[in-house]
Amino acid sequence: MSLPPSYMDSMDVRVYLAEDAMVEVHGSRHFDSLTEVRRYVRELVAQPWFLRLWPQKMVFQVRDGRGRNYASCESADGVHFTLRFPKQRRERFYILHEVAHACSWNTSNHDHDVIFRKAVKALVQRQMGRGAVETLVTGWKKAGLAA
Repeated sequence: MSLPPSYMDSMDVRVYLAEDAMVEVHGSRHFDSLTEVRRYVRELVAQPWFLRLWPQKMVFQVRDGRGRNYASCESADGVHFTLRFPKQRRERFYILHEVAHACSWNTSNHDHDVIFRKAVKALVQRQMGRGAVETLVTGWKKAGLAA
């Protein structure tokens, strides 16, 4: 799991467990540097399909997550987002997870609600493929979460 249990409610735990199971089965490309992560995010959010799904303005700053065990997405205004990735979380899936937080920032009622999960699902479908998204959705359903 990405966060200590004291920071999570039941929905968070179920989302993280399903995600971890998907990554275990399908893997996730690791990026060796923040420069590579920045390039990946920049190219991802510039793709036409991404802009059609999320036309709202989003500005990303990718930073080191040194001293953390988990990645994060932070924003004060719902436009400018700081994504933090410790070395062990510089993987494609965790990047997609944090970008999904930005995509659902102004519409989601909870960090990992169905609006957020729809964003994750769309990103995983496009970037990791059908098998990965099917495994993820199956994990959510088994956990009693809508996909």
